[in-house]
Amino acid sequence: MKPGSSSRLLALLKVASLTLALAQGLTREEARLLDRLAEVLAEGVEGIAPVVAETGEARWALQEALERRVSLPVIAQALFARLESQDPERLRFRVLAALRHAFGGHPVAREKKGGQG
Repeated sequence: MKPGSSSRLLALLKVASLTLALAQGLTREEARLLDRLAEVLAEGVEGIAPVVAETGEARWALQEALERRVSLPVIAQALFARLESQDPERLRFRVLAALRHAFGGHPVAREKKGGQG
């Protein structure tokens, strides 16, 4: 990337996210998410492994839910998405990993030489 192009890209992405927020009537939280996404994309996701880390809490919650006969479809889907994120070709998981790091300080796996996480 050329010097200064990252800051120009960030400015362009922020204008685009603000325009979208105004046009769509987004909530403050949705607009903040778009703003953070613009920052993450401007920084780039190259080198970030497309892996959304699993702490084991969702797996534990699902095991408990099964034993108690309780449905937790959202948690199940979140766990399945984390498992699906192991595909090294999925850009959306690189972005998601970067966003989780930006919002909550979650660890980000870096790709090893050869493109594998």
